[in-house]
Amino acid sequence: MRGPACHGPARAAFLAVLGLALLGGVLVPAAAAAWIEGDATILTLDEALPALRAGLDASVTTSLPGDTPVLLPAGADPADVKALRAALVLSGLALTGERGAQAVTRPHAYSDAERAARRRYDVSPQAPGRGADGAIERGGALLYGRLLAPPFRVEAAAGAVLVNGVTIYPSPGPSTPPPAVSAADEEAFALLNAAIEGYHRDRGALGAALARDRCRAALAALPGVTGAAWRGEDEIVMTRADGSEEGITLAPRFREAEPPTPEEVAAHMAATAEDLAAALAAGHTVVAGATYLLTVDEIGAAALRARLEEILAAAEPEALTLVRLQARLGHRDAAADLLYAR
Repeated sequence: MRGPACHGPARAAFLAVLGLALLGGVLVPAAAAAWIEGDATILTLDEALPALRAGLDASVTTSLPGDTPVLLPAGADPADVKALRAALVLSGLALTGERGAQAVTRPHAYSDAERAARRRYDVSPQAPGRGADGAIERGGALLYGRLLAPPFRVEAAAGAVLVNGVTIYPSPGPSTPPPAVSAADEEAFALLNAAIEGYHRDRGALGAALARDRCRAALAALPGVTGAAWRGEDEIVMTRADGSEEGITLAPRFREAEPPTPEEVAAHMAATAEDLAAALAAGHTVVAGATYLLTVDEIGAAALRARLEEILAAAEPEALTLVRLQARLGHRDAAADLLYAR
């Protein structure tokens, strides 16, 4: 089952626009049809590569399978290279190499399944009885990969928020330590941190103008960085070798704020619990995991839950299933936790 696909005139028009944009008006049939999931379009890597090559004016190769799915959010232009670059990142992919010769790769040494395993917590939600005091009879929840139907109870403790007895805020972090970083990563971080510290030191000793020049030069010399430029008074943007940009805000340092009091923490937890309870009561879905907390409100919780279960039950390739879930949930880690928690 491929789920809701792009059929008939809509499919033909989509592929025609894509082909014309990619090859200067010469229509070349795509390698495979695009899928549609909700408001998002899912291309194959074979379909995305010609647009990347045209937009980057470069050789773009890959060793990944041609049917690797690429998630294009609603409203994104499949012929726009910036949209495609963002889609690659969204889909767990990356562009590497020099500007004239790049490759689409996976940026992580660990798979989505392996990273989901490091986020996994065995939780035991306890739903209140229907009609119980404080029970919320609407909405939906995806807690640490477990898809739940109402009723729900949201509670605020002194330092946490719980849904059906499961702590969802603050997010607890990975359940197992992340892998050790490489020596090269440690060196790159140390150099970046030294450049930032040098900027704050130079700003007081040498003045703002010279501090900005020295900081820009230090960041431009970092491994894997091809340039750096100030964008506004406080933000400097580094350009990586793959063409991606990374902004760093270097605002003047002020005295650290006093830590919140226990009463302030309790008030914050109560307000967060109230917001989450209101989202559930409005029919939205709360999604929580080891490193994230969000709500999905574009579709009713019952309909979303039914569609997620349908995607999970479909006999489709795992990579496509993951991207379909991501399109519905708006978060790749949440999709992976749902897929691999079964």
